[in-house]
Amino acid sequence: MFLTIITRTFNQRPFGLQRCVDSVKAHNYGDIQHLVVVDSVGRGVGWSFTNLKNVAPSVLGEYVMLLDDDDYLTCANFVDILSNVTSSNPEVIIVRMDMGDGRVLPGESNWGSEPVLGAIAVSCYIVRRDVWLEHVGDFVDAYDSDFRFIDAVYKHGHQFEWLPVIASRVGNVSHGQPEVGCAFAVGLPPTSA
Repeated sequence: MFLTIITRTFNQRPFGLQRCVDSVKAHNYGDIQHLVVVDSVGRGVGWSFTNLKNVAPSVLGEYVMLLDDDDYLTCANFVDILSNVTSSNPEVIIVRMDMGDGRVLPGESNWGSEPVLGAIAVSCYIVRRDVWLEHVGDFVDAYDSDFRFIDAVYKHGHQFEWLPVIASRVGNVSHGQPEVGCAFAVGLPPTSA
């Protein structure tokens, strides 16, 4: 298995989740595992980060990427591009994310340098599975846990590769809230695509 994409979702956001799942399925690269992790009771963003250690045994890919339910892949050949970069076996690959408000993260001032809080997003990094497993405990019960994870990986001295491609976009910055007009919960089991 080449790539595992983990999507964390709160089950009151089915429309964003569907767009996310469709964006992964659009890649005809057959070696992708898509794990959907459902918070069916609304325990929150912090819980979804700490729960990643429980998901870790299911991760089969050589590389791991988080793509939340309000994000989606935008680069049609992203997985092909990524597979070419991994021939050098980097431990971490940094890509860009369109924040949908005119910003792209990491921006030019942060490109190629140490991660900065607010200047990197969860879908900006793809981590080799062994490094992911080594650091999955660095995800803590906090809203900024995505930064804490990649900061710990960087400070540990892991090799970073910088791939200047916009791989994903935020469809709707939701901060863990239900979608507007969605007053129901859907029971979505974890899936592989």
